[in-house]
Amino acid sequence: MYPEPGNKKDEILREVDALIRLHDITEIHALREKIEPKWWESTLRILLFISGLGFCVTVFKLLPQKPLVLLAFVYGWFLLFVLTLLGLIEYLTIKLNALTKLYEFHNRMLTKLVEQASLRGSAGNEADKDK
Repeated sequence: MYPEPGNKKDEILREVDALIRLHDITEIHALREKIEPKWWESTLRILLFISGLGFCVTVFKLLPQKPLVLLAFVYGWFLLFVLTLLGLIEYLTIKLNALTKLYEFHNRMLTKLVEQASLRGSAGNEADKDK
């Protein structure tokens, strides 16, 4: 498993490879922590919905009541704007959650591939020693 004492080049290559893998793993975990769902995201969505509802009520109360066509027009477009904003934020949240799950899937696949490659490498080294 360990290189022969006279073969320093292989030993150095293995150490450099291990350092690169360690750096990559720590970087992956740091990025994973950044994209994990936080506890306050659902609270933020609820607050956004409440503020949108408050905006709609405010616009309804501030518009003049006499020209009903103008009231319906402005209120309808404002309601559409608030619903579009809420829908867009929900859409982005769903996409980010899907990207997080995709990342976790790829991370599991890469971990399995690295384990398989290391098993093959160690089996190959043992077969070479037997010869």
